[in-house]
Formats: sequence, C-alpha cells, structure tokens
Amino acid sequence: MAFGTDLVDDNAVLWSSSDAVTWERLPQSFGQMRFRDAVMTDSGIVAVAVDLEINAAAFWTSTDGQTWQRVPHDDVLFAIR
Repeated sequence: MAFGTDLVDDNAVLWSSSDAVTWERLPQSFGQMRFRDAVMTDSGIVAVAVDLEINAAAFWTSTDGQTWQRVPHDDVLFAIR
C-alpha cells in the first residue's frame, strides 16, 4: 500500500500492489485527507490521516487493503479516552 495526493483535485489517493512492482490506484474517494501512517494488525490495516476539511485526525480501516472504511469521529474520541 502507498498513499499520496492527486494534484488535480488535491484529494488523497491510495495504491495497492501484490508484488511492489505493479501498482493499481484504488478507485475509492478519500476526500481532503493527508494520510500519515499505516500499520498491519491481526484483523487488517489501520491508517491514520489528517482530515483537512475539519482539521482533525481521521482513522481508516481495511481488512484487505482494497476497500476502506472511515472510523466514525465519535468512535475515535471514545476509543482514546
């Protein structure tokens, strides 16, 4: 997995690869995010980003690196208390 920014619309983009040679851009829209880091867990991948629209941390999860779900903001606040 690799993350970056689409310079045309300034939205975050993610790429995936099974061999680190051939890369495919994921079609999912992530909006005005800046991904900062990601970590593999027993249940998948957790990525942390900055949501530039609300100037707050955003957390995303994926079980397969292809489909991503944003953790609801209220759940993130609850989890760090």
